[in-house]
Amino acid sequence: MGGGGFGGIVADFGRPAVHSWTVVHEAPGPERAAAPLVAVRRVEAVPEGADLAEAVTSARTDAEHTARQPGVHRTLVALDPHRWELVRFTLRTDSPAPVPGADHYRILHLS
Repeated sequence: MGGGGFGGIVADFGRPAVHSWTVVHEAPGPERAAAPLVAVRRVEAVPEGADLAEAVTSARTDAEHTARQPGVHRTLVALDPHRWELVRFTLRTDSPAPVPGADHYRILHLS
């Protein structure tokens, strides 16, 4: 990672900012054997001074509830420590009604 082509990029442009999510929870849904067709993403800021453990626990509880709903393949909760956001994903095997404040994506391929 530090040599060869990447070393040249770092030498020419500097170190890139690395943005990653840490998955803090995953729950399979009743449709986990079927291929998901839709991904629903909701992003929630963790406010300055908020209890991070409490925010994660609340998001996990919500994800567990969502995972039990019909049409759900699985749910995921991730923490973006760069922006201090919780990112919630629900993979679905049906086409749900729009969720206010959420992004909906059609899944063409899942690896």
